[in-house]
Amino acid sequence: MKNHGKTASRETINPQNDWQGTLVPPCTRTCIKLLVFALMVFAAAGPGSAQSYRSRANVPPLLFMGNEALPPMIYSRNGEPVGVVVDLARAMAKRMDRPVEIRAMNWAEAQRLVLEGQADALLQINESPERLAYLDFSGSLLMSEFCIFIPTDSHGIVSIQDLRGLRVGVEGKGLPIQLLKEESGVLIEVIPDFISGFNMLAAGTIDAVVADRRVGMYILAEQRIEGMRIVEVPVSMSLSAIAVRKGNTELLTEINSALESIKQDGTYDAILESWRSKEVVFRTFEQLNRMERSTISAIITALAVSLLAISGQFVTIRRQRRTEGYLRDSEEQIKKSEQRLRVVMETMPKGVVVADAETLRFVFVNGSFARMLGYDRDEVYNLSPVEIHPPGEGPRIAENSARLLRGEPGLVSEIQVIRKDHSIFLANIETSLLELDGRPCFLGVFSDITERKLYEEKIAALLHEKELLLKETHHRVKNNMNTVYSLLSLQAQAQKDKGMQSILLDAAGRVQGMRLLYDKLYLSDNFHELGVRTFFPPLVEEILGVFSPDPPIAANLDLDDFVLSSKILSPLAIIINELVTNSVKYAFDGRSDRRVSLLAKMSGSSVTIVYADNGTGLPESVNLETSSGFGMQLVGMLVQQIDGTIDIDRQGGTKYTITVVVPTVKG
Repeated sequence: MKNHGKTASRETINPQNDWQGTLVPPCTRTCIKLLVFALMVFAAAGPGSAQSYRSRANVPPLLFMGNEALPPMIYSRNGEPVGVVVDLARAMAKRMDRPVEIRAMNWAEAQRLVLEGQADALLQINESPERLAYLDFSGSLLMSEFCIFIPTDSHGIVSIQDLRGLRVGVEGKGLPIQLLKEESGVLIEVIPDFISGFNMLAAGTIDAVVADRRVGMYILAEQRIEGMRIVEVPVSMSLSAIAVRKGNTELLTEINSALESIKQDGTYDAILESWRSKEVVFRTFEQLNRMERSTISAIITALAVSLLAISGQFVTIRRQRRTEGYLRDSEEQIKKSEQRLRVVMETMPKGVVVADAETLRFVFVNGSFARMLGYDRDEVYNLSPVEIHPPGEGPRIAENSARLLRGEPGLVSEIQVIRKDHSIFLANIETSLLELDGRPCFLGVFSDITERKLYEEKIAALLHEKELLLKETHHRVKNNMNTVYSLLSLQAQAQKDKGMQSILLDAAGRVQGMRLLYDKLYLSDNFHELGVRTFFPPLVEEILGVFSPDPPIAANLDLDDFVLSSKILSPLAIIINELVTNSVKYAFDGRSDRRVSLLAKMSGSSVTIVYADNGTGLPESVNLETSSGFGMQLVGMLVQQIDGTIDIDRQGGTKYTITVVVPTVKG
């Protein structure tokens, strides 16, 4: 198969040629070469074997692709692919009917080649809903533990939620970056590879790295990067696999069969054991065929066994030392964690208790709880949870305990608690069931809400007082506006001069519009805004009622259901009052068919108000700019006040179109 993309590390494993590509320590390479030469001589002596080799060699190899930047799982060394997964793939290749070529290369390029059919399988890949759409996955290959790596002087990071606000290095593809994207506030830094990522972490340009446990531990040891530690609890665990293009069931079956075979005969466990952490043992002679045909072969085999024994002892000693160091570090971390937890528990303002669910005795109380009750901590241990509450609270405590034992969460609100001096305070208790030393226990977190309740009662009293004052103020303002309206109406009726009477009625109409708006706002739940369907119909009805025209004028209203602020509605009320008044006074002389209409529509943040009558039409000489009448001048000023526009259509009566942009419109 042709090479695609950039140059990749490659290796071909033939079932009859299984020694090729095996990495060995430099000190044994000469012995291996002699042994290989001897194997070739013996293989040549067997005609059957040679014929089998030639028949398999004619079969094009399968191409298995791996991530070149994922040590110790898969990576390139001296131009050859090496790693845990490479060794597993080699072992599987010996049990497959076709030779296998392994390449370590750019991971994105490797995935592209498989999807385009130019390669056959992807090594060490985790399932995801997105990948299942175009790949089929084998049985489990390895368990991936994705962990957080941080500097040793970083504290307070125990889970992925603690990474919010921090710069976190992660590969551009894979499960870790998907998990980080789900956590809001994490500053994701895509790293080119893990070696670069850990160097960035050491330099302080990022705050953490999320990587596979094996990969991170290996790189830190191999690159000799110090001052780092791993958060022991993984952020996620996932089973990796070998993936083939969707629908390639024949190859997937062959891969699963070979994978199951190496698991059954112990090869799988032996390979994993040889790669524990940084302890890389290159085992070559264990994979060679037993040979008894010459004295030279026996000598080479004995030499290899001796070298492996020495190497094994050395590795065992290093493993023991590393294990002892790891245990010491773990013990120190546990002590530090316990100390941090103790400081948190003793300084937190809430009271924390643990009580045995069977004996109903306290088994733990923190200092805050003891101080809440006014006891020494030792005195609290002589009490039971029931004794710290008045007798009347017993049923609530029993009910909450029953809920906890059924596995339901518990919250006891505003329960009375007795102090040592027999005074009582109110508390909220968040409760849950836990197991401690093999026994069921109740966990309770107490919050003293006595002071908060006092403030709530004071605020409620002040709000009630404010509401009474506000109602009285509204009542007085409404009465005053009614008085002004009545005085203007009476004065108009007393005038014999029609011009003066008209002026007073106009003024009364304007007051009536403002009074109506005030009344509607007062009766609504919100003093600052009102729906147009609630306000406009009675407004038009009130204005027509002031003049009582004969014959009557029919009003047609088409109003969308939306809300406007009182700052917009008040000018609109006066504008509509002026327009309706003009229609009543001037538009219908000698006409029996008298109609006015009001339309209110909303489109986005734009509100359109259209008022029209079917009267004689406004004369061309009358406009908002040159009119000598106060009413038309007032309309123009109010439209400018609300930053709106107004157009006048004089055909078939008079139509006014007012447009205003109101960002706070609500539908």
